[in-house]
Amino acid sequence: MIHLQRFDLRSINFVLIVCTILINFRNANLNVAAPLVRFGRELRTTDDATHDLRALIDNDNFVTEITPYLKRFARLTAEIKHHVEQKQDKRKTYYDRRRRQAFYKPGDQVIWVTLHPINKSQNRKSRKFMPRREGPYLVITNRSLITYDIADPAKPDEVLGTCHISTLRAYEL
Repeated sequence: MIHLQRFDLRSINFVLIVCTILINFRNANLNVAAPLVRFGRELRTTDDATHDLRALIDNDNFVTEITPYLKRFARLTAEIKHHVEQKQDKRKTYYDRRRRQAFYKPGDQVIWVTLHPINKSQNRKSRKFMPRREGPYLVITNRSLITYDIADPAKPDEVLGTCHISTLRAYEL
């Protein structure tokens, strides 16, 4: 929560209500699950731009008793959004601090790491006994800095698929 030491108990309750309203409001407009909305940064829809609450609050067309609360709501909304973005940036720096930078060239051999193998009950294969790594595979092309096309070394003309850099490891004999 944002700077809870500045607020009294009623303000903390108000901030919690505002957070709940914002999360539910964004979920209703984006049709996305709550964890994805909270931890990912999606683009807002055009519907959000046309029905944004801040435009209504800034017009002062409301009853005078509720206007201060709405102004406070708008201010806290901006503070919360700024605070969430700061925390996401901080988490990104913590993650990137120990991140292994790996760049592969076409022709490098890699191992494809499958973190979550799929159970195949019809084939009587349990995820517990399936290998987590497969390979070696051959890097054919790099589509971007973080995605690569891989192929079987026996058939280098046949691309097996595109893999993210997080699922690849360098092959060592």
